[in-house]
Amino acid sequence: MKKIFNKEKEQLKSIAIFILIGISGGLLVLNAIHIGHDVVVKKEATTTVAYQPANEAIVESGFYPGRIYGDYTDLTFCFDEYLGSIGASEVQRYMYSTGEGKIYELRFKFGGFNYIIKTTEFKVDLYSYGLYSRLEANNGQVAFVVPTENSGTYICDATSPFKVDWKIFDVFHAATDRNSGLVKELRAGLEETNCPFYGLGIAHYEQWNDGTVTWHDDLGNITFDDGLDLHY
Repeated sequence: MKKIFNKEKEQLKSIAIFILIGISGGLLVLNAIHIGHDVVVKKEATTTVAYQPANEAIVESGFYPGRIYGDYTDLTFCFDEYLGSIGASEVQRYMYSTGEGKIYELRFKFGGFNYIIKTTEFKVDLYSYGLYSRLEANNGQVAFVVPTENSGTYICDATSPFKVDWKIFDVFHAATDRNSGLVKELRAGLEETNCPFYGLGIAHYEQWNDGTVTWHDDLGNITFDDGLDLHY
């Protein structure tokens, strides 16, 4: 009887060791899978642009982006206050980096269009930088686009780290200000179109969903190249 008991005890011991080995092996496999998953996620993260909204703490502190470059001019504009006053909706800001440089985007809906103002900031050297901006208004079928401008002067948002080339700012401001007397004067005599940038003195084009691009020649009587300055 004692031999039988010892035999059963040895068998139970063997089974326990087998189970422990199995559990350990399973944990090693799961750990390997987890490590592999982390590697894949990290690899995807390096190739996918991560759109991050402006930091709320920065916005609440009244951050003025030009000051970090020693710029204390008054070229600031409160985009939130203005967009709220004209009834724009779904206002969003994004900041992210690509191989081109740091990207700033301001997006909002207004007058049946989805607007995007995109600014790319790039380093010129260790102590200086440049930027260019682009403006788009898309109604779902066609995008009206003011291509990139780099005039050397920019407008900073008063409450967030967003900035835009002053020419693009002026066109955006004029296109969305329905009470501007200057804009009405510039458009006098022009045939009205659904393009929000017509008559505002700057080259622009329309691009349809099928890729067709058509440049507009409805620049008004005076263009930026002639000295037009819409900034106010």
